[in-house]
Amino acid sequence: MVHTISTSIDINASAEIVSNILFDFDNYGKWNSFLVNIEIPKPSRNITKTDDFVGTQIDIFVSQGDDKLPRNFKPTILVASDKHLRWVGLLTHKWILAGEHFFEIIPTSANSCTFKHGETFSGGLPVLLGYTTFFEKLKPAFERMNQELKALAEGMAAGTIDLALQQIENIPRQPSQSPDSMRAKNLDRKSSKSSSKSAKSAKSAKSTKSTSSKGSKSETKTKSKKSAKKSPSGSSSSSPVGSPKQKVDPLRSN
Repeated sequence: MVHTISTSIDINASAEIVSNILFDFDNYGKWNSFLVNIEIPKPSRNITKTDDFVGTQIDIFVSQGDDKLPRNFKPTILVASDKHLRWVGLLTHKWILAGEHFFEIIPTSANSCTFKHGETFSGGLPVLLGYTTFFEKLKPAFERMNQELKALAEGMAAGTIDLALQQIENIPRQPSQSPDSMRAKNLDRKSSKSSSKSAKSAKSAKSTKSTSSKGSKSETKTKSKKSAKKSPSGSSSSSPVGSPKQKVDPLRSN
């Protein structure tokens, strides 16, 4: 089964401006609430818009508008030109799930263009995903990225980038997709890991202390038995330490 999500938006800025923003992966975190980060395994992270880049595997961090941290995917670039970017990602095997993500910039005049953005899913899994809300939740994320790109491109064309960034912040998005929320989740994750390590250390220390305590009790009990054997019967009314008549807690004897 094949399922395609297709979106588009008209932008009042040149195709060149839109292309420069699209390929400037380093700054995605400043405006893009969907593809929050893209990393390229090259000395320079600035992608070169030529077919020489085809075949490169990249790291993409995607926020789909839920309460989880951005998901990481490692797709492979299929096309990288001035007006066309396309990559494909596989889940185990293409027969299970393959997602081909595409961006296309179509000039409509010297200072305007249409931006097309979508993804085609193929394999066996899309049949099952069709019974869930997966595709319904994903399409709004595509459309929101389009709006953010439009605001930034038109702001750059007008020389009002700061105003454009403010407008981007006002575009409706899921709370989990805000930059502050992303930072908070990263801090929560680090705090959770730290707490887990502390709990493990405390548990280990408690276990060591318990083992030591058991050893001390065992040693005291052994000494008490030896002392009881050496003591003559009826020689004294006072009980020797550790005898059945007087139990001594080794932790309190000190």
